[in-house]
Amino acid sequence: MREGKVITAAGVSSGIDMALRLAALEAGDEVAQGIQLAIEYDPQPPFNAGSPTKRRNPWSTS
Repeated sequence: MREGKVITAAGVSSGIDMALRLAALEAGDEVAQGIQLAIEYDPQPPFNAGSPTKRRNPWSTS
């Protein structure tokens, strides 16, 4: 999350995302993409259900 001069993240994957965003802000997209390639970071979630709007039935527990 970015709010003015403050950028925050919580968790491992979001921390990597934040670090890549900071690299892009400081050194450009090509550098950030090079870093992403070097660390082989290619997130592929097993399901596209990371928010209630993406999940078919957000209120179901099954």
